[in-house]
Amino acid sequence: MIERVRDADTGTVEARKKIIWHSRTLWNSEESFGFSCEQLETSHDDLIDLLHRFQTAEVIADDELPKVMWCSKAEDDRKSRLPHLFMASGFLVASQEMKQLLEGFDLGASRFVPVQLLHTDKVTSWPGTYYFLYMPDRIAVFDPENSQNYRPNKYDDESHLGSMPHRVGDDDIAVCADALTGQDMWQDSSLLWSLFFTDVALEAIRKAGLLGPMQVARCRVV
Repeated sequence: MIERVRDADTGTVEARKKIIWHSRTLWNSEESFGFSCEQLETSHDDLIDLLHRFQTAEVIADDELPKVMWCSKAEDDRKSRLPHLFMASGFLVASQEMKQLLEGFDLGASRFVPVQLLHTDKVTSWPGTYYFLYMPDRIAVFDPENSQNYRPNKYDDESHLGSMPHRVGDDDIAVCADALTGQDMWQDSSLLWSLFFTDVALEAIRKAGLLGPMQVARCRVV
């Protein structure tokens, strides 16, 4: 299926994979929505632990994730619909449309786990079908020495080595050439809140009209 998706575009796979993109989805306020769930209301510490494991690629079973979540912010609840890829209180969530598209690409060990999303009344469902996108793979391709305004981590929390400014432009983030031969979507533990796409994957998202508020910047391959 991966080859079928790629062959639908013009040009060779090699040419299209010479470009890598970084998305701000994991830390962009326009792509982050406040949601609550039963686990948060009954065992806050357990959910925080689960969220930490979700974000740091530790082993998580599907049945550990919330089955139902409801919007917890009035300003978010007033919106007509959710993006196709966004953060729900720290969990990465994808729509059915995004899931179907991404499944045509190399996502490594990533998997989609169903979740029902409700409005604040805990009864009315948001339009569409949604899934947690759990990404256990971490691929070390970020090159801090050749990135602009890289900030090393000051704390010994071992969750990442450093971060970039809230807003980054094209070529501010550098990645090594290994990024051209791996998965089509991944995270890198060395860079806080990192989410990378190959050009072929991001172009497919654009053409399908699923980009929404996603803010991306082209990476420099060194």
